[in-house]
Amino acid sequence: MKQQHNRRLFIKFIAAFMGLLFLGLWQRMVDSKSKNETKKSAVVPLAGLTGVNFFEEFIVIKKDDQFEVLSSKCTHLGCRIDQQSQDKLMCPCHGSSYKLNGQVVTGPAIKPLPQLAYQINTDQQTLTVEL
Repeated sequence: MKQQHNRRLFIKFIAAFMGLLFLGLWQRMVDSKSKNETKKSAVVPLAGLTGVNFFEEFIVIKKDDQFEVLSSKCTHLGCRIDQQSQDKLMCPCHGSSYKLNGQVVTGPAIKPLPQLAYQINTDQQTLTVEL
């Protein structure tokens, strides 16, 4: 009888330990998810922006005094768009091309490049892009 009591106590201990371990892992997962939801932004000086400007996560197109900010991630498979041919943005991976407003010219991409929100700080002469 004593052996069965010890076995039950051991099983309860293991179950409690596993429960605490699971709760700890779950808490960590929830915390990392909320950190990923934090909005990122990038700040670019206005002085160097002329024509088409490629950055790691976005493209800034300046025409006259107007700006267009697009994602640099191709909507086909997510390759980084970093090339321009005449008035088209070119994906180096599979040949998709986009107009300077993000609309698809040739596939295989079928969705336009997302436009990104931005703000211009005239005091600091910067453009802040919300990623």
